[in-house]
Amino acid sequence: LHPPFLRKECNKLVYHILKYAFSHHVQHLLINFICFKPNCFSFSCPTLKSLELTSDHLISGVISIFPNSLNFPALTTLSLSYFTFFSNEDGCAEPFSTFNMLNTLIIHHCQVLHKRHLCISNAKLENLSITMCYYMISRTYFEIELYAPSLRTFSFKGNHISKLFGSKSFSSSIKQLKINIRCFENIGKNYWILLNWLEQFANIESLMVDTYTLEVLSLDLLKVNPPSLINLKSLKIETSDVSYVCRYDEEINFLLQNSHSANVENIIVDAFDY
Repeated sequence: LHPPFLRKECNKLVYHILKYAFSHHVQHLLINFICFKPNCFSFSCPTLKSLELTSDHLISGVISIFPNSLNFPALTTLSLSYFTFFSNEDGCAEPFSTFNMLNTLIIHHCQVLHKRHLCISNAKLENLSITMCYYMISRTYFEIELYAPSLRTFSFKGNHISKLFGSKSFSSSIKQLKINIRCFENIGKNYWILLNWLEQFANIESLMVDTYTLEVLSLDLLKVNPPSLINLKSLKIETSDVSYVCRYDEEINFLLQNSHSANVENIIVDAFDY
């Protein structure tokens, strides 16, 4: 079921369509809202396995709060774009802990109300992808708290890298890490957070970065020890022009100083997507 809804007055229709779909054991659902109303999901669906929600709040001018009361016990894949997570009195938003079967979580251009931190607590989560907002960074930046002992792949993209904390189990379980930071200000702050990430994820086997991330890393390598990436087997560099990569030999060698057997590969990406 893939119903796109591009008018605010369609919410009543959305409600009835979803009610019909859920009563007929829908398994995969993709919806694009302009004005998301949480009451559209006021009922449960024991068969739903995949849910992709996009709220075009940039068009509507109204923020869309992602509800904390969804009852989808079989959900394994959740993709959210342009939503706002409501934080509790402690300033923490924790919207995913009730999805006990969740395997893959994609968060795209979302924010936390009052810009505190987002808690991702899920025992079965294996794949996590977060793309931060590229607009109003001071309002949309949030820290990430992770309690995901089964997490194996983690992808992060944004103008600023988020502070990361939580249980030690998530950092030891992750094997594939991708970091894309397009930073044009506060490079010093991002530099130290990036180094902290590399220390936390010492057990990774695959690391993918872009030349923007290497640029952040180039701030000052003489005063810090290289990361202990002793299990690293693959280092991939994303770039729109392979000639750019040679400018960052020092940063690449820094990453590989304790990973002599790792393969290095350049990945060419489209300049418009880069």
